[in-house]
Amino acid sequence: MKHLAIVLMALLIPTAAMAKDECNTDIEKFCKAVVDAKGDVGDCLDQHKTELSAPCKTKRDKNSAKGKSKGTQSNAPTPKSDTTKP
Repeated sequence: MKHLAIVLMALLIPTAAMAKDECNTDIEKFCKAVVDAKGDVGDCLDQHKTELSAPCKTKRDKNSAKGKSKGTQSNAPTPKSDTTKP
């Protein structure tokens, strides 16, 4: 019985990790250089849209639908106002 519990835990841990973020593998595979350069990972994933895993595509489609219903958000930084003018 003890071994069965260990096996079940070993099987459930990767599933929980995958559920946490479905796109981690795709980001690592396609966008590692973008992450390292602190670039826009969303744009990178868009460029590889046809190559993404099914769970990542599903998550991005859901997030995209939410963004359309609430208004889209830009990943671009907000410009700072110039406070040095007299």
